[in-house]
Amino acid sequence: MGKLESYRDLEAWKVSMRLAKEVYQATEVIPKHEIYGLTSQIRRACVSVPTNMAEGYGRNHRKELYESAGRLLNRLLQSLQRRIDTP
Repeated sequence: MGKLESYRDLEAWKVSMRLAKEVYQATEVIPKHEIYGLTSQIRRACVSVPTNMAEGYGRNHRKELYESAGRLLNRLLQSLQRRIDTP
């Protein structure tokens, strides 16, 4: 991998930002009474991925950044799966 000038150069960050935008659009159809429940949780989960990647990049430790990104993606998937599985 070449030199990264910014966290914005990370492909994973770009993908997570696109996902966050798509999630915000998709959650607009969730009923308004869920705005502080389901909608909020989904939105916060997807935004935490690129946010934490940017924070991890600032530490200048590539290994830590990759480990952090993996943990974040796992948390996001677990959070969404719990919501899907909840009746």
